[in-house]
Amino acid sequence: MSTTSPLLWSTEGRPEQMGDGDEPTLRGIELSRSFGDGETRVTALDHVTLDLYGGQISLLMGPSGSGKSTLLAVLSGLLRPDSGRVIALGTDLWALPEREQEAFRLRHCGFIFQGYNLFPALTARQQLEMVLRWGQGASGREARRKSEEMLTLLGMARKSHLRPVEMSGGEKQRVAIGRALMKNPDFCFADEPTSALDWAHGEQVVELLRTAAHERGATILVVAHDARIIPYADRVFHLEDGRLKEEDVEDQGTKIKERV
Repeated sequence: MSTTSPLLWSTEGRPEQMGDGDEPTLRGIELSRSFGDGETRVTALDHVTLDLYGGQISLLMGPSGSGKSTLLAVLSGLLRPDSGRVIALGTDLWALPEREQEAFRLRHCGFIFQGYNLFPALTARQQLEMVLRWGQGASGREARRKSEEMLTLLGMARKSHLRPVEMSGGEKQRVAIGRALMKNPDFCFADEPTSALDWAHGEQVVELLRTAAHERGATILVVAHDARIIPYADRVFHLEDGRLKEEDVEDQGTKIKERV
């Protein structure tokens, strides 16, 4: 299935696709984060270090409560670690003033949250248009054209007029995913992007993320329980009890086939 679009996936002004042997676009160095105090204190991240590269989809897996969403939030600049550093495009993210952190996220990052975070008063098309109109200064005509194209890719073309209250959970998720990808972000952080979708639409979403990585050179980090995503990932990490290890993608794929 090809989801490539010359309008949506322009590489102009973007870094070349990167891979093994190149400098990582995102580095987490000795990251630690805990919650609570005393006997209720829980360690979510225990000196986690990892490098992520442009042009790759990295999949982060692990049991519920293992710290996956915490690591995603720390790496994306949404949650400050207790200790450690995050280096994004050569910038020490947590050393920046808060306003500069916000500017960095606005310019470089796309987010796909489990809670959708859609604006109640806006239609599906308007949710996407505002990213280009107010975030990048695009004309109304250009924003509408690209928004309609993205909604078509997501199977939402006939529902572009719907507001969130009129959508199913899966439809809201697809709109949220489209919004995250509209600005061609250098980084895309996706927290359970297929959890509200049947696999036909889930596979379509993963293909979009793969296009953003492999054809645009974006750095994609996906947090998920859905093992069906593993064959689409370039790297697979497993987080448990605050400790991170990288899995062999081929071995993971073999395990899936054996279970099936």
